[in-house]
Amino acid sequence: ALRRAHAHRQRAMVRSNHGSLSLARAMSSVMTNPLQSLQIGVGRWGLRELEVLDLGIGNRRVKYGPNIRPCLEIHDEHTEFALNEHKGDVLAALRLSDWPGEETRFVTAGEDHKLVIWNIHGKAIFTLTEHTARIRALWELTGKRLVTWSEDRLLMVWNTSTGRAISRIPTICSPQRVFVDASGEFFCLAEYWRARIVNVDGTEPVSFKWHFQAITDVRRLRSDRWLTQSKGGIK
Repeated sequence: ALRRAHAHRQRAMVRSNHGSLSLARAMSSVMTNPLQSLQIGVGRWGLRELEVLDLGIGNRRVKYGPNIRPCLEIHDEHTEFALNEHKGDVLAALRLSDWPGEETRFVTAGEDHKLVIWNIHGKAIFTLTEHTARIRALWELTGKRLVTWSEDRLLMVWNTSTGRAISRIPTICSPQRVFVDASGEFFCLAEYWRARIVNVDGTEPVSFKWHFQAITDVRRLRSDRWLTQSKGGIK
């Protein structure tokens, strides 16, 4: 009976069309409609590691990386604009897909703990300074929203239209252990043996405390049902 129940839970997980995304896999994945996410790695000391973000308009590209002077390049015009809002290296850049055409915006995260939102002309629109430690992950939600998670153990949701924080969610776990519902409206913060389901507005509808080992995956089923998995099994 226990084996049948376990198999049934596994089939239910496979049948579910409500996916989740671990930030550990985020660098090679694009989330649905049209969510993007990025895990920020740690550059090797002393090495120049060029990264390029194509903005998809007017042959504009953002160049950045460890020991690289960040700039916006307009390839057709052989022109570069320095992105000087950060003190130190820019570690990540993400195009914001809710801003098309001439309104295109992108965001950069620096080792100075800042986020800067830019327009396609290289002008800083907003500088977000509420994080007090290195930003390790950022991803985009629909509705002109951005989420960041920092080593200060604070997960923040931002409005990219106003540059203001929508919610501030304290966490106790590392950035590699957050799971995002496919709708983008819920996060599951896997904190060792506990899983906290958190809405983007910061409310916490439910907390699971039944696992005795670290949680490795979370899936949302229909309605308000969730599956959590650890080495000890599925619940």
